[in-house]
Amino acid sequence: MVPRELFYAAQKRLEENLQLAQRNAKREYLLSGLVRHVCGSAMGGRTRGSVTYYYCYKSRDFAASVNERGEPQPCHYRQINGKALEAAVWDTVTDLLRHPDLLVDELENLGQPDSATREAMEEELAHVNSRLEELPKEERRLVEGYRKGSTPTS
Repeated sequence: MVPRELFYAAQKRLEENLQLAQRNAKREYLLSGLVRHVCGSAMGGRTRGSVTYYYCYKSRDFAASVNERGEPQPCHYRQINGKALEAAVWDTVTDLLRHPDLLVDELENLGQPDSATREAMEEELAHVNSRLEELPKEERRLVEGYRKGSTPTS
């Protein structure tokens, strides 16, 4: 079995590598890591030709959750046109800056039980809690796969 400390050290290193990779990116994506896909995963930017897209990080096998047999279960997603998404977010932010009373109203509404923002935050919290409950199972499956020799050898 892999000691828990080693597992968490590896997770920390993966996070550090992700941060370093972002600094070495050829392009900057305004919303990379900030936008969430419907599956709950963060989204990143990618460019094909001259067109920018945002994609779900879990669409890649190495970032996807695994099933009981240790097989990756990537998100089957549709990429989102980056120009359109960034424009929509930018328009929303500039509207809020032009009309700060809307922002103040929304902040006041956060405390209300029927607030859409509050509901969205509660859904996000439920998703995070659900994901946290899955992690020990995934860890056991990874360790079992390692024990059975299903990891690539060097």
